[in-house]
Amino acid sequence: RLGALPGARRLGSARVLATSALLVEAGLPMDDALLRAAPAGGHPRLARQVQAAARGLADGDPTGPVWAALGLSAVSRLRLEAASPQHLGRVMAGVASRSFDAWRDHSERMLRWMTPLAVIVVGGIVLLDFQVVMDVLADTRANIQVRLW
Repeated sequence: RLGALPGARRLGSARVLATSALLVEAGLPMDDALLRAAPAGGHPRLARQVQAAARGLADGDPTGPVWAALGLSAVSRLRLEAASPQHLGRVMAGVASRSFDAWRDHSERMLRWMTPLAVIVVGGIVLLDFQVVMDVLADTRANIQVRLW
């Protein structure tokens, strides 16, 4: 389950889109493909939103709410809206691939910022702990009376 991870919705949307693209390419109607693919995102709220949009699609609603439920960018939504029915699965797979790439780039960017920050925080903690240990040793050394034979 991905719900608590940063960027989980973006990754979940890409997973749902990639899974539904496979099902659409296999011949399933888009509403059925989305209903089946919704849990693949690993994000319960996203799954509920996609399932609700897919039910609306089955009732004759336009595809816009489906793409909005996935949280896709405006450019991605336009590409999907403009896709012909026979090429929809391929376009969905392409948008999913770009979504995975965007999520990976976002994660790498966050790691580039978080790694030095984590090193500074851990280094500060170690330094403070080291100072405490050194203070205890100094106090112990000052309180010990050495007696020679």
